[in-house]
Amino acid sequence: MNLVKEAIDLGFSNAAVMDTKKLVFVPEYRNFCEENRCGCYNLNPACPPSCGTAEEMKQRAFRYKILWYCRPRWKIAGIRLNIRKTSFDII
Repeated sequence: MNLVKEAIDLGFSNAAVMDTKKLVFVPEYRNFCEENRCGCYNLNPACPPSCGTAEEMKQRAFRYKILWYCRPRWKIAGIRLNIRKTSFDII
């Protein structure tokens, strides 16, 4: 199965698959969560406080071999994730 094609077919604007060993975590981005800059704090289960600490999220991510990232067609309060060829910055 081609996961990138599958995501596009489901309506996402972009998608990527990568080895979780290449993930780069930037704990400072958590400040955006604490300031509720996107408006999802305590609303989205993937966001704080439901998601746990930044370290807990990191440990959870490393339980998997690959990451399947799907970018929605809509923006969240003007915030864009910083996506590069070799790493993802995870909030």
